[in-house]
Amino acid sequence: MAFTNIKPISRKATSVILMLSVLIVALLAVSPAAAAPAEQDVIATISIPAINVEASVVNIEIVTLPSGDRTWDTSTIRREVGYFVGTAWFGQGSNVVLGGHSELEYRSPTVFYELDQVQVGDEIIVTVNNVEMVYIVTETTLVSEYDLWVIQPTSSERLTLLTCDVTSYNEDGYSRRAVVIAEPA
Repeated sequence: MAFTNIKPISRKATSVILMLSVLIVALLAVSPAAAAPAEQDVIATISIPAINVEASVVNIEIVTLPSGDRTWDTSTIRREVGYFVGTAWFGQGSNVVLGGHSELEYRSPTVFYELDQVQVGDEIIVTVNNVEMVYIVTETTLVSEYDLWVIQPTSSERLTLLTCDVTSYNEDGYSRRAVVIAEPA
């Protein structure tokens, strides 16, 4: 197809097109879709005095991987603790599961780096809607990365905290999870 009927545009039209282009770029730069991602909504806070943890709790959603496997998307958290959406919530009488990273890039320590140092009898304080709930640690353990019993529903209220076990790091990642289980005080 030949473009034989194309005529040059006037200088005024060129100026109008240029101004519209600048306006569109400016609007895109401040539009919500182009803005940097907003911080996640804080749904609770957690305190573990024994290891000096004070952190916000945010939702982490379930995603489907290219393999078809489903998991929680922990890439959305850094120094926050993530609530595993789909597990029980506080007051529902089952297993509330929270997870946080032990290390970030270059193995730099973060929120749950010392989770393996929590001991039976230690307190965990969770605040939701200005209501403080105290849990007492009843068990600490290490499990395989494939061991899912720790996130299963339970018949009574409990809080389960998970992180990668820093001592299990290898070229494929972390092969174990450090787990802390606590019950209401």
